[in-house]
Amino acid sequence: MTLIVGGRAHHRATDPVARILDISRGAVKGDLRTEIVEGLQADPAQLPSLLLWDDDGLRLFNRLAQSEPYYLGRKEGEILKKHVAAIAAQIPAGTVIIELGCGDLYKTRLILSALEQQRRAVSYLALDVSAQELSASLDALEQEFVGAAYVDIRGLHGTYDDCVHWIAQGAPLRKHVTFLWMGNSMTNGGFDGAQSVLRDAAAACKRSGLGAQFLVSCDACQDPVRLMAAYDAAALPLRDFILHGLDSANRVLGRIVFQPADWTVYTQYDAKHSMVDVSYTPIRELVFHVEDGRPPVSLQPGAKVRAITSGKWSPQQMDAVAHGAHLQIERTWMDDDQIYGRCNDILGGLDDAS
Repeated sequence: MTLIVGGRAHHRATDPVARILDISRGAVKGDLRTEIVEGLQADPAQLPSLLLWDDDGLRLFNRLAQSEPYYLGRKEGEILKKHVAAIAAQIPAGTVIIELGCGDLYKTRLILSALEQQRRAVSYLALDVSAQELSASLDALEQEFVGAAYVDIRGLHGTYDDCVHWIAQGAPLRKHVTFLWMGNSMTNGGFDGAQSVLRDAAAACKRSGLGAQFLVSCDACQDPVRLMAAYDAAALPLRDFILHGLDSANRVLGRIVFQPADWTVYTQYDAKHSMVDVSYTPIRELVFHVEDGRPPVSLQPGAKVRAITSGKWSPQQMDAVAHGAHLQIERTWMDDDQIYGRCNDILGGLDDAS
């Protein structure tokens, strides 16, 4: 198998460097700095969630994902293990699969293995903002698929926005793209954020003459007890993962602004909006300058600075998200307990939206 990149064929065995295409536009750090400064002045205050997803953050998240109360990964794996053949059957032969975030390699392997068994020739592109994590993920996947006849594995280094821009500018892809958006990641930006990514990706494909579909997952659990156990602010895996974001913010700002010892983590389930909010919260009064020329930031003990959100969307809410992006849900699979998981085959077609 080969994948045409930049006008010529690159073979995995003879051209290992070309297995990762850098599509980043080089503005991530500058954008993050602006988001940090403006987010602390916003109401409610927040820090960009992208601060959590560097190499160290991904390793800390993997520890959280393996903890017993954190059911999301296990439930998604349960769905895939039970239904992977049916799910793979919805992915057309000849498609380019773009996974938005490297995700859980176990789940990716299940899907790609099913495609190999079904003899569906596909090119898989893992997208990630962390070059180190992306390279490690590709190393592991390539070892699993040595000698594969139908699955080609490569990587894209960049953000979601970089990927959409790359496709819209005429990326050398085949006639069809299947986006994998697993791990409940689509809910992190709320309803508007999810609709925006779905709509923009579909529009970019349309602009480039490509068909598109989305295989996404969404946590449907709305049990407060189970949710608060999974996102327990007192548990070390979550605390370490979230507070790491403050170290990342210091690196972006180029100096020590946040002392992690001055902060703790707070979790709240917002039933009205079907969201779990995880926040940084100071344990004492803090006054600090983030940027010259701006007034100092003053925070009282217990103030909330949002770190990340995780949606818990019912089937009706998920349908509304798809509809708002001018898409429709074709198929749904759920776990046996019906608390997680919806792997949805979302196809364009409600209207001829651009």
